[in-house]
Amino acid sequence: MPRALPSWLVHVPRRAVGRAGGLLALAAFAAAGCAVRTHVVRSAALPVVTTLYVENNPAVFMSGLLPEMLTQLRTQGFHVVSYDGARPAGAVYRLTYTANWKWHWAMYLSYFHVTFWRNDTVLGSAEYDARRVGPNPDKYGPTAGKIRPLLLDLLKNVARPSPAGPGGAIGS
Repeated sequence: MPRALPSWLVHVPRRAVGRAGGLLALAAFAAAGCAVRTHVVRSAALPVVTTLYVENNPAVFMSGLLPEMLTQLRTQGFHVVSYDGARPAGAVYRLTYTANWKWHWAMYLSYFHVTFWRNDTVLGSAEYDARRVGPNPDKYGPTAGKIRPLLLDLLKNVARPSPAGPGGAIGS
């Protein structure tokens, strides 16, 4: 037969907890499991990637995500080509992605995962996960600011083509 707990452990008077205890419990609840998680597995150093292909994912129902990714990759110095369907011949380096949005007082990016490939070999990946953040306000805000640091970190070791052609002049 299990032993009963002592009465002092079972019943703590409300006045003993007080306001400080309630605030402490609330703070612990707010901090526990409410952080947006990001994880990046960066690729090893690579020679110059002349063209980076991005596969359009028709299962992602936010029309602005692919254009935002392409803009950010171009800003990082990559020549970027998006494609639908099968990987084009010559598409050595490519990115695939998935994303989900949720509604909680406003629409927000709840999950984003991007994978960096060389042919059929995964070189790295990055993930943004706000699926279990609860009332944390960090989940709101522009998608661009959430995926930018992931793309920068994922492709940090990848050499970009020089904006200047042979001889140093742009466009030559």
